[in-house]
Amino acid sequence: MDNGSQPYPLAKTGFCLVPLHAAATHPPLRLCLLARMTPDPVGGRFLLLRELPAARVYLGCVCDAALRIQDWLEIWVQTLEIRELAFSGYEERLTNFAFDERWIREHRLALHRSPQAVIVTGAEEQNPAPLLIKAFPEQEGQSAEVEPCSWRLCRDDALLDQFGLPCYSTSPYRYLHDPGATGPKTFIPVSDDAPTNAHVQGREKLKEICGTAEIFNLHCGFIRTVRLADLSAEEYIQILEGRPWEPALA
Repeated sequence: MDNGSQPYPLAKTGFCLVPLHAAATHPPLRLCLLARMTPDPVGGRFLLLRELPAARVYLGCVCDAALRIQDWLEIWVQTLEIRELAFSGYEERLTNFAFDERWIREHRLALHRSPQAVIVTGAEEQNPAPLLIKAFPEQEGQSAEVEPCSWRLCRDDALLDQFGLPCYSTSPYRYLHDPGATGPKTFIPVSDDAPTNAHVQGREKLKEICGTAEIFNLHCGFIRTVRLADLSAEEYIQILEGRPWEPALA
């Protein structure tokens, strides 16, 4: 589907839309992820276009108030699984600081080279909160229910050190916390190998606390939104069917 074609409906595709930003009101245009009504045993809910070092790229869209797709998007999400990468001929042990700096440089370069393709949301250089999906719709082609999350990425090295946890800037580990919560301070790790102690709860606790069906971007990775131009109907069906797809290089 190219930018000059008619809005593309989602009916009879087995997919629904998940707004990327929780809002009290429904704006006329929204940035959304495509999500499977029934999770794929391997691929899960969200439609992965490709996986790159330090990023996963998902299929997204701009939809209007009638949930018609007006434009296709690539939703680039910073990932943390690859912590040992070879850059410039040598291996660099990544810390969150180095990881983030590399992402920000790449985003700014993409914005400089292709300003017409990049849609700036603020999440490119400011860590967004996890996206809480309260419920998926019962019918395809509709929108999932999302809500704001009070848990945030803890970047405060002094606070983490005070509670005996690895600092954000000098380690590859990340923890969530609720800055406005009262009572004993609690942290939630976003990876299985993160060190824990008496102040750390398991990740499953976040779903229990928030009462969610799914959490997207639990680790609060930066997000870059790029227009996916000239996606044909054939390519769209190919993507929905889960077949390998790569965009044509300019």
